[in-house]
Amino acid sequence: MRLTTLAARFLRIGATGFGGPLALMGLMQNLLVEKTKEVEAEHFAEGVALGQILPGPVAVSCATHLGYRLRGVLGAVVSTGGIVLPAFLLMLVITHLYMHYGTVPQVAGFFRGVGPAVVAVILAAARRLGKKFVVDYGSGVIAAV
Repeated sequence: MRLTTLAARFLRIGATGFGGPLALMGLMQNLLVEKTKEVEAEHFAEGVALGQILPGPVAVSCATHLGYRLRGVLGAVVSTGGIVLPAFLLMLVITHLYMHYGTVPQVAGFFRGVGPAVVAVILAAARRLGKKFVVDYGSGVIAAV
């Protein structure tokens, strides 16, 4: 895989993955494992496990691992930057808007309405990941806890 393709894939995931790490991981699994088949399911599961034991954001650690698997150190840097950059830029814009217009009733209503949408995205991603990795009752209980 070319670095530009790798960057485009992770920019897409970072730009569309709202809802936290589960949403990002669901998008990574869907795009890289299921649709394009550029990453094997075992490597993705390895990235998830590494992300869970390393300090910091799980999805970013997983993206770094996958980028490293695909293109070495440069791939790790590109995939990490691709997944983090859209959220960083979006937060800059939202912070600016909130600081200037957060007291306007219509804007305040918008910000209150975003919460339930984010919860729905997280639940959908958790369900998708759960179908793939929760294989028995014991692992289901552990995942729920």
